[in-house]
Amino acid sequence: MQKGENLPGSAKFRPEGAVRMHSNEPGNTYDLLVPWSLRLTNSGEYAHAASWNGGNIGVRSTSHGCTNLNVADAKWFYTFSRIGDVLTYANTGGQKMPSWDGYGDWNLAWGVWRAGGVVPGSR
Repeated sequence: MQKGENLPGSAKFRPEGAVRMHSNEPGNTYDLLVPWSLRLTNSGEYAHAASWNGGNIGVRSTSHGCTNLNVADAKWFYTFSRIGDVLTYANTGGQKMPSWDGYGDWNLAWGVWRAGGVVPGSR
């Protein structure tokens, strides 16, 4: 959906595709500029570099929902990807993002999509 974000009050992008991520959740507060970030959903799912989590990537799930990548892999993925690309996660039990949470038409069965999607009377 989006690669990086604009600098506040500017039309220029932050360096290295960075996005400001923050949480005020008790016991889990942070305010970070996270490089090589690709927004996957409206609700805040990203694939991004996570240098602080390197020992866990590919071993155990320690993210709060985003896809953590090693810095080199995140940079490659950021450079390679285009807005609108489909991202598929293997071995996750077939859970899909809701069709309303981003560019998710591919989450719909072909017959549902052809009939106008999930919005009643949209045809």
